[in-house]
Amino acid sequence: MDRDALMLPFPVIVVAVALLLLASLFSRRPARPEAFNGGAVATGPTPQTRPAGPFSGPEEPVPRVGKEEGWWTCARQFALERRAIFTTHSLPLTHTSHFPSPGSYTTFTPSSLPIVLIKGRDANIRAFHNVCRHRAYTVARKESGTSLVLGCRYHGWSYDARGRLTKAPHFDALPGFRKEGMGLWPVGLSVLDGVVSVNFSGGERGESGKGRSEAELAAWAAAFADPSSRPVARFEAKGAFNWKLAVPPQPAAAPISPLIRLISFLRPPHPDPEIYVFPLAHLAALPSGAWSMTVYNPLEPGKTEVRMDVYAPEGQGGDDAGLEAGFRARVRELERNYAVLTAPGLPAGLKGIGRQDPQIAALLREHAARERRAGAEIFQAAQQVPHEVGKGGEEVGNGVAEKVCRELESGVGGEGMCGRGPELEW
Repeated sequence: MDRDALMLPFPVIVVAVALLLLASLFSRRPARPEAFNGGAVATGPTPQTRPAGPFSGPEEPVPRVGKEEGWWTCARQFALERRAIFTTHSLPLTHTSHFPSPGSYTTFTPSSLPIVLIKGRDANIRAFHNVCRHRAYTVARKESGTSLVLGCRYHGWSYDARGRLTKAPHFDALPGFRKEGMGLWPVGLSVLDGVVSVNFSGGERGESGKGRSEAELAAWAAAFADPSSRPVARFEAKGAFNWKLAVPPQPAAAPISPLIRLISFLRPPHPDPEIYVFPLAHLAALPSGAWSMTVYNPLEPGKTEVRMDVYAPEGQGGDDAGLEAGFRARVRELERNYAVLTAPGLPAGLKGIGRQDPQIAALLREHAARERRAGAEIFQAAQQVPHEVGKGGEEVGNGVAEKVCRELESGVGGEGMCGRGPELEW
């Protein structure tokens, strides 16, 4: 075959290259400046077409959703959401820059579940339930600090940065008591280009059909979250709204032309500058080169804590004017929407429109069905102390400690290591 016959006409090549350049240009745009200035710029897209990020331009009207009974206010449904969603999905929480040295730790309470993240001598960050293995008292009482030893005040049990029990006064000399297997309960943790996420189920649940997968978060972090970033600002608020109002609607799939498919195949994919990681986190690249992580922490059906951390590589950041104003405006917007949706006498025209987020509802139905089949609640974050018995029926491990405490607390042997003295009343 003639080699010239295989060559494309020059105009076709020019058009193809131009299309690729345009596609690359639009896919690599930074987050819009007006997305982070509290809506001061009025030239952004309309509410129907604007991106779903928390600080994306002018305030939008009340969402077109209905007042499904209990969807926004029911305590029982909120408890189901904790079991079905919050503890089965990865939750981005923080950045490795908050752990500069061995022993650096930070505490969090995502959806009222206390955990502690701590850096070990091996430079690895690990996550644990922030409760003593024996009596569930808090082991890390400050919000953050530096210590290679975490101690419980109740009995004086101590744990190292790997979560291992290192000291149990009065107990470690008891026959049958074993420190092994008595460490802090671990929580799944992953680090993607400095972005630290936890998962109470111990690993990625997999595709939920809502939000972004861990692979997409990894692509975003690789593109925008410099691992050498440092924290430059933090904004916090407690809002009177339901967490589901912060979840952007899932866009309907639009038909894709063959030309767009070809362009997508030929050019390397590039993530959007804003990404919502279902269910509780939003990350955004800022025009200055900095980036932000906003985490929603549901406390009850109508109350949510919001924290926004801003990070920047050395020599960048600091020019994102209006970030705090945009943050406060977003919280007020969510509160207004929640007040309207939960007020008596919601207009009848709204009641039949998108009464529930269908994909969140599907997750709840699926989990509720599993619980019905199991005949009990399924809560990934729940931990139970095993009652250990040896081959001869004797108490071993934690069973030894429990037996001693039962005897002391019932008066056998008097007050002692398990009696709660004045120094333990705090």
